[in-house]
Amino acid sequence: GQRWEIYDSENSMLPEGGVNALFVDMYGGKWLGTNEGLVYFNGADWSVYTEEEGLISKVINDLSGAKNLVETKLYISTNRGVSELLYDASGLTHLISYQAEDSGLQSDSITTIAVDSSVVYFASRVGLDIKSGDSLTFLDQISTHEGPVSLKRITSMAQTPHGWNYMGTVDAGVARLKYDVDGVTGASSFSTEWSGLLSDQINDIHINEEGNQWYATAKGVAFHEGYETKDNWDTYTELSSELLSNMVHAVAEDSRGTTWAGTDRGISRFDGFSWWSYPFLDGISEYAVFDLDFDLDGSIWFATDFGLVHFDEAGIPDGIAPQ
Repeated sequence: GQRWEIYDSENSMLPEGGVNALFVDMYGGKWLGTNEGLVYFNGADWSVYTEEEGLISKVINDLSGAKNLVETKLYISTNRGVSELLYDASGLTHLISYQAEDSGLQSDSITTIAVDSSVVYFASRVGLDIKSGDSLTFLDQISTHEGPVSLKRITSMAQTPHGWNYMGTVDAGVARLKYDVDGVTGASSFSTEWSGLLSDQINDIHINEEGNQWYATAKGVAFHEGYETKDNWDTYTELSSELLSNMVHAVAEDSRGTTWAGTDRGISRFDGFSWWSYPFLDGISEYAVFDLDFDLDGSIWFATDFGLVHFDEAGIPDGIAPQ
């Protein structure tokens, strides 16, 4: 049978106002970014961290970390700087915070952070800081064959297995670059004009093990296979599929190859052929999903505007069947 669990301010230590960002760590700990602090949930107990515990700001934009046991570190993006925490199986072990003036970053207003082996990318309202070892490189735009592309409005980032960093923007489509010992190479970009994207507002990017990309946009979900920007696109909208809404905030593919989309009206999932949707959860309807992540057992956690949702696919749930 199906199993949905809902956590909100009534039955947990989650604050009112929902969850902005979500990260499941290597031990299965759940880290939740809210407007009232960082919440940690190990499946039984809750902890809340705010400025009093050393967090740079209790209003959290995003949570990021590498998914490996080499570096059990979580990066916290806020409008007042960055907090970095180390964790183990029992939760937080060490927390440091820094701002632009003492770190060399160009801005305190950090939208999102991406971690790729030895490189950390910090996206802010003024551009992109790239940290590799002790060196820090700043870019406010990249030069491409299509002309200069601004990096001031990055919403999301994801990396391919070959080290490409893909960056979604508020209104300029997707930019991508590679950073290695030679610095930035291979910068390029693509928008609706040059690709299969239906919108230049990119809210989230997920790249699977083959290097194929899923894009959550303001006009549905787009899937792109390979590197050539003009070919091999599939797009899914409310009109062309059973996707719940065109405003998609989050997208990710699970280990079974099922793709999950968080929209402003609920959860949709795609099995490679059809979309199934869940507009109602335990009496809650028209809920927005801002982020999602997978647990060690393959179950899924969703950050929503009312709290945290856990779905365990012990059986296929009663969604709305494809028409």
